[in-house]
Amino acid sequence: MKIAFISAELMSGKSSIIALLAGVYSRSQGKSVSIMSTGSIEDNKDIISIVYENKDLANSYVIKAIFQNGTEDKKDILNYATKQGLEDVYLFDAVPSAITDDEKVEFFDTCISNVPTDLTLIEVVGDTNSEVNQAALEQADACVIIHKPNKRSMLLAKELKNALPDKHRGFSSAFLCNEFDAEVIAEKELNKEMNSKENAVLKIPFSRSVRKLYNKSELDKLIIGIIKGDPIIVDARIRMLEIMQWMFDTPQRKVIKEVNRWYN
Repeated sequence: MKIAFISAELMSGKSSIIALLAGVYSRSQGKSVSIMSTGSIEDNKDIISIVYENKDLANSYVIKAIFQNGTEDKKDILNYATKQGLEDVYLFDAVPSAITDDEKVEFFDTCISNVPTDLTLIEVVGDTNSEVNQAALEQADACVIIHKPNKRSMLLAKELKNALPDKHRGFSSAFLCNEFDAEVIAEKELNKEMNSKENAVLKIPFSRSVRKLYNKSELDKLIIGIIKGDPIIVDARIRMLEIMQWMFDTPQRKVIKEVNRWYN
């Protein structure tokens, strides 16, 4: 499964959400995750640098060389990645900077097609109409548009969805309201504003505890707190479950484990 993430505006918390979701999914479901960006993956690394191992980022040059050489197994690619904390989450530099746009598309396709993880999260950076971003969106199975709980951000999110490739204008896309606060906007009002009959409206609640852990680069503590059901951030636990269920569950098949089956 490949999920693309787009921000309706700057500073929507996209990189932090991707890192959090990757860690919670990996630890709660016992699965592996790769994180890529159509911009600089270093930006993602810097947000939570304290919990990362000191390794070079795997890029598509490395991946291409492995497959051209033919002597290494696909799983060996993970040895070249930056690993997020204790989870099976890996960062890949899928778009090296000093190459042409055509080369970026080729390298990105190589990287995303060959990374051997259960889930790939793609951060779409910059103009969604750029060649590499369009390629990323076409590769993605689904798309999440992140916005804040205010009129401007919600309007931009809806405009952004209308500009997506056709495959993501229906049920394969969702809105995700970051820092949702029912005292700012009621859940029913938010769903109505985002036309929830057609679109999934996901939420990550506003929490001073969550923001504090982000600011201290203690993502690992936040992930463990969500997995264990820390009462201070219990609402975040349910919301992360809802996001994962939207990504994977179908009416015919339940793939995501319920919270009582999460392990730590």
